[in-house]
Amino acid sequence: MIEVFDALEAQQAEIEQAQAKSAIAENAEALYDDPMAYVYGNPDAEVTIVEFFDYRCGYCKKAFPGITEFIANNTHVKLILKEFPILGEQSVFASKAALAAQEQGKYWELHSALMETRAPLSEENVYEIAEGAGLDLERLKKDMQAKKVTEAILDNEALAEVIGVRGTPAFIVNGELQTGALPTERLQELVDAATKG
Repeated sequence: MIEVFDALEAQQAEIEQAQAKSAIAENAEALYDDPMAYVYGNPDAEVTIVEFFDYRCGYCKKAFPGITEFIANNTHVKLILKEFPILGEQSVFASKAALAAQEQGKYWELHSALMETRAPLSEENVYEIAEGAGLDLERLKKDMQAKKVTEAILDNEALAEVIGVRGTPAFIVNGELQTGALPTERLQELVDAATKG
């Protein structure tokens, strides 16, 4: 009975992966050419990794240093960051701040600081972190109210649903959905496969 259940589970996983792959191909523009999504690494890199993340996600924070180092050491790979704040209002607030920081050319500085902090992401703490990252707070507060900031988050949520992203972190490498934190070795395998492909 257990073997039958395992076989059914494996079959279901294959079906879901095939559906995700198809949805990724159909939504390539929204995934790879979103002007609100920050690109880390070489913008002209041949291999693209897309990450859906939440600033309050412990696994995202744990994966952050490894992925950052991996991209820095692999100039043929770029990382597209998709704000996917699913862990409550503090997550949404932090994502809005990060997206708005692009207006001051400080997205990466704030993104890194938010990923590295262990403090709760209250409004007060997010502003304090933003100030520490070199942002003009009054301008940031104003830019956070922009319609395009809210729309970027809603668009990412809709995209995640279509693709089958149910949690964070989630990665798309070589057109395939990978859920959960990826060890560097697995990331290397996936990138190598994408490079050969």
